[in-house]
Amino acid sequence: MTSPSSSISTVPPIAVTAYYKFVHVPDYATYQPRIQAFCQEHGIKGIVLLAHEGINSTVAGTPEAIAAYKAFLWSLPPFAD
Repeated sequence: MTSPSSSISTVPPIAVTAYYKFVHVPDYATYQPRIQAFCQEHGIKGIVLLAHEGINSTVAGTPEAIAAYKAFLWSLPPFAD
């Protein structure tokens, strides 16, 4: 007989981050394909809303992918702090 813990597959850790920033982004549509490509390349899932008023996102992925997402997002001029 197997113990309950031995029948559970190993799942990699998942990190979730939520981020918003209200900032004027007149060319917001130019950022959409770059953010989408980055997320796809890093296996990040979730939702990213872009508008003239800023960005709102809740995404999930490996801790390394989420750290890279934050660095990438903050490297974009409208979203840098």
